[in-house]
Amino acid sequence: MPDKNQSVFIRQSSGLVREVSPWASFFATFGLVTGGIPILIVSWLYLAPGANWTVSYLISLLPTLGMAFLFYVASISTPRSGGDYVFQARSSHPLVAFVNYWALWIAFALSLGLYSYLGAQWFAYLFSGLGLFYNDQALINLGSFLPQL
Repeated sequence: MPDKNQSVFIRQSSGLVREVSPWASFFATFGLVTGGIPILIVSWLYLAPGANWTVSYLISLLPTLGMAFLFYVASISTPRSGGDYVFQARSSHPLVAFVNYWALWIAFALSLGLYSYLGAQWFAYLFSGLGLFYNDQALINLGSFLPQL
């Protein structure tokens, strides 16, 4: 006769759950995942003089906070799940989530090359500008050499 208390799952959970606050999640994502890209983006402030960066950041603030709120709601409505792949797989279809994150993986891999190129250009402008300011031919030569790499 089968046991009536037998569970579908083999392993019984202890009930202990480690919770992550929204701020801890934000800082972990910003500090660990981005890898210096925000620093590069902030350095673009000096490459477009005359642009109103405060207004542009304020315009993009509401959609960004809206998306962050949606991720927060998805994370608290599906506790102990794996992340945005799981959110998407459970809300639409696993194939849609797989295709989306495969495309994101390719985009991130390609963007590393773009960010490396932009970083080299930034250093070229930096050394050329410092060389012109300090009248140092070695820095000017270094600034001229970097874009050729």
